[in-house]
Amino acid sequence: MIAMRSHGIPRDRSLATGIVLLVLCVASRVAGQTQPAPLELPYAEQFSTLAHASNAYPVGWQGWRIGTSSSSAFEVVAPSADLALIPSSTAAANTGGVHNYNGTIGLLSSSSVNCALVLSISASSRYAIQVDYALSTIRNPYNGGTNTRISEATLQYRIGTTGDFIPLPGPVYTTGTTTQTGAVTSPLDVASFTRTLPSSCDYQPIVQLRWVVRDASGSGGRPSIAVDAVNVTGNWFPMFAGGVGDGHAVDAFSTPGPAALIFDGGVGRGDGSDGFDVPPVNTALFNGGSGRGDASLGYLAPIVTSAFLGGIGRGDVSNSYTTPPVSAGLYLGGVGRGDVSNTYATPAPIASIFTGGIGRGDVSNNFMAPPITASIFTGGNGRGDVSFSYSNDALVSNIYFGGNGRGDVSNAFLQAPLLSNIFSGGNGRGDVMNAYLLPLRVRLALKGFLEGPYDPTAGRMRDDLRTAGLIPTSEPYTALGYDFVQGGGEATTALVLGNDPQPKDRIVDWVVVELRDAMDPSIVVNSRSALIQRDGDVVDLDGFSALEITADPAPYHVALRHRNHLGAMTGSSYSLTGTALPIDLTSTGTLLSGTEPARVIAGAHALWAGDVTFDGTIKYTGEDNDRDLILQAIGGVVPTNFLDAVYRTEDVNMDGKVLYTGEDNDRDIILQNIGGVAPTNVREGTLP
Repeated sequence: MIAMRSHGIPRDRSLATGIVLLVLCVASRVAGQTQPAPLELPYAEQFSTLAHASNAYPVGWQGWRIGTSSSSAFEVVAPSADLALIPSSTAAANTGGVHNYNGTIGLLSSSSVNCALVLSISASSRYAIQVDYALSTIRNPYNGGTNTRISEATLQYRIGTTGDFIPLPGPVYTTGTTTQTGAVTSPLDVASFTRTLPSSCDYQPIVQLRWVVRDASGSGGRPSIAVDAVNVTGNWFPMFAGGVGDGHAVDAFSTPGPAALIFDGGVGRGDGSDGFDVPPVNTALFNGGSGRGDASLGYLAPIVTSAFLGGIGRGDVSNSYTTPPVSAGLYLGGVGRGDVSNTYATPAPIASIFTGGIGRGDVSNNFMAPPITASIFTGGNGRGDVSFSYSNDALVSNIYFGGNGRGDVSNAFLQAPLLSNIFSGGNGRGDVMNAYLLPLRVRLALKGFLEGPYDPTAGRMRDDLRTAGLIPTSEPYTALGYDFVQGGGEATTALVLGNDPQPKDRIVDWVVVELRDAMDPSIVVNSRSALIQRDGDVVDLDGFSALEITADPAPYHVALRHRNHLGAMTGSSYSLTGTALPIDLTSTGTLLSGTEPARVIAGAHALWAGDVTFDGTIKYTGEDNDRDLILQAIGGVVPTNFLDAVYRTEDVNMDGKVLYTGEDNDRDIILQNIGGVAPTNVREGTLP
């Protein structure tokens, strides 16, 4: 069984996406089979938390019937019915269906059923979707005589919840010839796979992944193929996620540098813009969402006319254009905004009468004579703007006092022809403009070892601090005085730290990752905290994803630091992009900066342990040495005293204890790492 953490943590998503998912959860059954609710990325599942006796699929999963008997081909047809999860199953069971094998879920087709297992994901804010998974055999009646059946399994996908599935290219899983029919659940012939979904799946709110099996050759009893260690990730694209009231979201750009944006509306404002081609695009198509609901379509050149079809909430409708420049329009209000403009006389007056509907309720009246452009707006419950106090002709400034719904406020006008307004958001609208410059992110698959907990026999680090529940949920480096650049304050959850995936992926501790200038590596461009696993993988706050850092795609030196180890940095720069770049600091073949930048243990690089003061040096004696802090931590008098079950920098070997003398003490590591002979020696760190 290959274990990983369950349930990825959603990044950024619009409220509109959330509403869609909620509706999908409520209306989960379509045409006789369950359509599981799509799960946001990144997502991982290893079924280790699924009780063996459970007959309930994890959220987002479902077993389906796709045929009345096994097939020699991978069927792509839509499902015809649900299949219940068979609980407490073992390799001894020969009933066709979907089996709970105590840590994996297996497919066993038979002469009466062809089964499939589906996972539903949401890629509404992701692109370049990658699916990692493991397949294995549980139950194999192969005996070379009466039973010679060989079966295969593969992964398919479809966008949405209807239509046939599409096979993904690449190697398929093939069962072996090792017999297993006893009452066991141990997997045979485990194989890992990686598939990248086509670009058509990018930004799609629902993508279904389906594992299917087929008869490849032979005859007799069929083997069961189990699914495990599923990990679905994708590159995240920055979005503007709207809050309640405004709810703008930007979630899809065609090529770098476009002027056009796509807006999917959230609850409250709900503007939507789509239908762009290539930059520079200055036109937009606005399809209204719940709340604001404006729609703009039908542009001509020069683009000064628009047709607005109102949705629920705002509901403006603009049509009946003649020739540009058009200054008059007919507005028929929908529920929520309800503006009505319908009395035009001649091109000279610009005054209009607005009779407010439910929600907006603006009223404009009391016009004097052209060319006055001032209006008096008396706000209703929804919009509630108020404009008054006009002094002379040509005054175009307005004073707006916000009501509960829109709540814009404009005041402080000095003289005509003043055109500026001051807007302060109220409870309903409350618009906020921010981050028009899109933050760019780079990703890296960084790997490193810490000497303190490193076990050369196992080739990985110990996770004593995690096992004892001592690792804090918030990064410890701010409290140690580390000055983050852009990052800092990162936090995870007790669930992530306490999760017990396969041994190599268990969390060891917090680390700091720095991106340094390619030309002058003494300049830290960005730094942030991350988590490090037993096998050295430096991962994001969900405990398994490749690390994302807010920075422009460019070459950087990459440095890894720890609270009581000397940091190490790459000796050359690496070009980082949105695709995770592997950088292995544990390999002695990777060029590191400086002389003896890391300790070599059993052919692997590991950061030097013993920098208790976190000042970039390891000292055994003298001012600001690291040894004295260990003695002080245990009381400063009796050297045989010790601290147990603690998370402290004095715990150099990171076993959850602080010991000054005796077996596995922390003091000896410091002496060893400065040379082991002359206590006055000092080991200087190699970070510039």
